[in-house]
Amino acid sequence: MRSFASLLVVLFIACGSPSTPATGSFPLEVGPAGGVIEGAPGTEFDGVRLEIPAGALSTAVVVGATWNDEEPELGPGASFVGPSFDFTPRGQVFSKPVKLTLPVTPRALENLEQTTADCLMWMRSVDGVWGQLAPVATTETSVTVEATTLVQSAVGAKQTLAIVPPVPLVRPCADPSGFCVTANPEKLRAGNAGWSALQGTRLLYRYTESDGGVTRTFLAEYDVVLGRHTWTSAAYVPPLSAPPNFAPGLRFSPDVARGPDDAGWSPVSHGLVRFPPSGAPTLFADSAANGKTANVAFTADGRRHRQFLTGTVTGREPLVMRVSSTTNDVEGTAVVLENDLGFSSQVEVPFFQVGAGNTLGYVYWNDSTAKVIELPNAPNAGTPWALHPTVVDNLRRLDEVAVSPDGNLVAASIHRPLGSENFFVQSRDGSVSRGVPAPPFLNIIEFGEPGFVYATVSNAAHVYRIEIATGGMQTIELTSSSDRLEIAANSPVALRSFIVPATATRPAINALFAIVGSASNRRVVLIKPAAP
Repeated sequence: MRSFASLLVVLFIACGSPSTPATGSFPLEVGPAGGVIEGAPGTEFDGVRLEIPAGALSTAVVVGATWNDEEPELGPGASFVGPSFDFTPRGQVFSKPVKLTLPVTPRALENLEQTTADCLMWMRSVDGVWGQLAPVATTETSVTVEATTLVQSAVGAKQTLAIVPPVPLVRPCADPSGFCVTANPEKLRAGNAGWSALQGTRLLYRYTESDGGVTRTFLAEYDVVLGRHTWTSAAYVPPLSAPPNFAPGLRFSPDVARGPDDAGWSPVSHGLVRFPPSGAPTLFADSAANGKTANVAFTADGRRHRQFLTGTVTGREPLVMRVSSTTNDVEGTAVVLENDLGFSSQVEVPFFQVGAGNTLGYVYWNDSTAKVIELPNAPNAGTPWALHPTVVDNLRRLDEVAVSPDGNLVAASIHRPLGSENFFVQSRDGSVSRGVPAPPFLNIIEFGEPGFVYATVSNAAHVYRIEIATGGMQTIELTSSSDRLEIAANSPVALRSFIVPATATRPAINALFAIVGSASNRRVVLIKPAAP
């Protein structure tokens, strides 16, 4: 859940007789006369509108809403394209259909090559089952439906499956130059998201459980080689005094980070939470001065770097990025690194450690700039990497970015495919800058063994091994089925490379794993080269 701040908002009650329709923002008391509840501009409810007709309620009810960060299972190929909201009273039934309008995130629609005319409203029932309603009206940024029950709702769309890879070159596991694909028996826990970098073969991730309208957040550790969980944190429950969302409307997908003391760290809607190896989690709350915690990263010297964002995606105010650094629990002074009106259409700013040293990086773009910034003395002002001329000349937005383990190469894809050259590799000093032929619609990039990167495309059950120097591509199939459900169940949502430790009978090998499937049915699939 984004926050409980909306529960503390002053209740607006319309003046006049009981027969007067109510008007105001969430939460609002609405009676038999009906009313209109509309999210205030500049808040996290901006763009939300609920029209309750006269006679839909027999008694007065206080109708509230909260932002929900849960990542639910929506079905094969489906994903939210706008924020999700919980409504209270949970499961409220109306005698007449109400009109619910929810906003859409433009970038999410662009990524799917769709418009609001292609969208449906995902509506959750009291028993947790998701259904869809067709819109009765749409604008470029919103979808409206009619419903008689409210629990949880969001606008969603279905992706077009990219089933057939271009010029596939598939080598089976029996071939010495092929790959062996094995699914681990123990699945990830439902509601999982925010996967960390590996520590050895151990992965951290975040998952949530909802009970009676209360969302509990946990971190879990999963050994990708053993194929099982090895640790689960205590639950984090947001306090009623949690601060509001200081960047309303911004969508973000923060990863989990592991600190030098083996604690896990995860941003939430109102701050940064530390999950210790034992004991209760600790909240480092956001502040109005710094903004919303968007991400966290650690460097080799043990410093924790916290990224803050303030602003909105509506263009009403500039999007500001700040970074603070510290080695203890005392928050460092946040330094402004970006402040640009043209930047307000961006919904997240990728933020990461460069290689394994003390350098940070982040990705920035607006209507006139696309750049990857290196921060050798974080969080002071950084140096841009030299980008491929096609990226610069076309002012393209950078979508997926990965940095090589030694920190010397960055690989990036742009938002729109440009023929066969939608994937680029740059070096820190500018000596390498080339476009590499690759499949369109790349959604994950990961460096592997020297000279190779691995990639996946939107909603296809393949992993591509791409040779940087030649552009040669090998396709690794995660399923050979052409069934839509089977393809969706094996489509990667995360990809990580790692080294499988040596044993008495075999040397260490370079390998990778993919996390595939939906949030309630995710598996870890190991991808290892066949034995020579």
